[in-house]
Amino acid sequence: MSSYKKNGFSMIEMLISLVVASIIIIGIYSFLTSSQRSFTLVQANDGVNRSMQGANRNINDYIKMAGFRNYARIIDQATFPKGDYEFDEDISFKRNSFVSAKQADTSSPNIDLYLRYYGSSIYDDLAPQYVEENAKLDRSNQRMFDCNGNPLNRKQLAVVRLYVDGDNGLFCQQKIINTDDGSESAATVLINPNVKYMMFAFRTDDSADFLLPSEMNDDDYVKVNAIRYGFIVRQSTHQKANSIKANALQYHVLGMTGNDDLVEIPKEIEGDNSALHDMYDLVSGLVIAKNRFFEIN
Repeated sequence: MSSYKKNGFSMIEMLISLVVASIIIIGIYSFLTSSQRSFTLVQANDGVNRSMQGANRNINDYIKMAGFRNYARIIDQATFPKGDYEFDEDISFKRNSFVSAKQADTSSPNIDLYLRYYGSSIYDDLAPQYVEENAKLDRSNQRMFDCNGNPLNRKQLAVVRLYVDGDNGLFCQQKIINTDDGSESAATVLINPNVKYMMFAFRTDDSADFLLPSEMNDDDYVKVNAIRYGFIVRQSTHQKANSIKANALQYHVLGMTGNDDLVEIPKEIEGDNSALHDMYDLVSGLVIAKNRFFEIN
């Protein structure tokens, strides 16, 4: 009768196998966790970049539309009238002024920018002798738009307020006034949910320095020839992404090195750790915005 010896794993071998397997599993888990974290941060960074580009484009577009007048309006010697407009806070424009601004409130560095401009299309630029022969021209070829992106014709005046509403983002609030009968419509549109802070400063014909709204008077806004802007966008990463404490975040939004004390962003609330999960970035720029509604003699 034959016999054989049964071979198997000893207790020590089992323990060693479990330890090795655990090390491999932990390594794989760490790699996957790290990869997921990196992917999430890349996504957040991409979101920040897209938000910056979008907000930058929006602000530039609105400022460049401000004060515009077409051929027909120049011939008519049309200017901006003196006007008071009702928003969350009433705003007054002096005659020929295309821009105004206010600090949102004393507890925030955010500045609300107010602009006004007439609608216009390529058709409006035609001299009277060419209107008849171009009667079939596509009159929908517009170049001036409201907050919703709808085209405006030359008989419409847009008064626009750009503002940041706390953590809710950048908004465009508008009054569209029909110059024929004085009727108006209103709307408020969210432009970018990731804009956290926004500020503006102004250069005038009387000064080479950029001034904040607190340093401007009503007459200065008529002489504005350039607008400096800065804004901060914030994107949540849903994980710890910032090594600095939330109460230590500070930015100089406008990048005006000589006026740092005027543009310092207030610190985050003490003990609020939510900002540790947020990714921030800042953009500042300059738009030449000369008043094109001067008096014509």
